[in-house]
Amino acid sequence: MEQDIYKQVEEARDFFDRLLDKINRICVKHRMYLTQFDQEAPCWTLRGVHPKGGKVNVFIYYMNNGNANIDVDWAKLDYENFKIYSKSKRVYSGKVNENNIEQLIEKGLKELLKMTDGDLSEESDCPEWKRYKNKEEWIKDYKLDLPPIE
Repeated sequence: MEQDIYKQVEEARDFFDRLLDKINRICVKHRMYLTQFDQEAPCWTLRGVHPKGGKVNVFIYYMNNGNANIDVDWAKLDYENFKIYSKSKRVYSGKVNENNIEQLIEKGLKELLKMTDGDLSEESDCPEWKRYKNKEEWIKDYKLDLPPIE
């Protein structure tokens, strides 16, 4: 069983290594940064700022055999009331490779840019809020010093 886990981790690393140059190109183009996965989560995340405020994420979840799910997420924070409003959407599930990764990420970014404040829903339970003592701590932890994505 342990060997299966190592095999899955190696497979995920190989998958992302093949896509790294193209993912980095998208990050530069859209002013985002990349968070790479660890052994516990075969997922890479492109993070950025939405032009209408808040953070955006494009998640690439490696599944197996070259298959991945690509999800997008937009979250806006109400600092005064310690609330988060967000919208998530799966934009793709299937084979991902060097030939389609850029188009799939672009598709996800277009979905994010089409979203409006009316699409956002309040997150009702977010236990991490309790760790912040004040608004300044929360802003420091959640604010990205990046220009908005395009």
